[in-house]
Amino acid sequence: MMNITETIRTELLGLLQSGLASSTFTTVITDDTSLLQEVGLDSVQIIELIVAIEKHFKIPVFDEDISASLFDNFGDMVAFIEKKLNS
Repeated sequence: MMNITETIRTELLGLLQSGLASSTFTTVITDDTSLLQEVGLDSVQIIELIVAIEKHFKIPVFDEDISASLFDNFGDMVAFIEKKLNS
């Protein structure tokens, strides 16, 4: 049985692979993978990802939550979602 962190990791990876970055999605994702530099998300894809996260995980993502550091790496995004789910 997966723990909550592994579940979030798997589901977030699914969101990324299901069209948000599918046209250029060739990067192997680890916790250290930069969503901006290595995956290459652009501003539109970032907005789409935020909306997908809100809908999929049923959590609010406020303007003040959004920063470049949130997208610094995949692991930070997983930690952010886990924190929101636990609050």
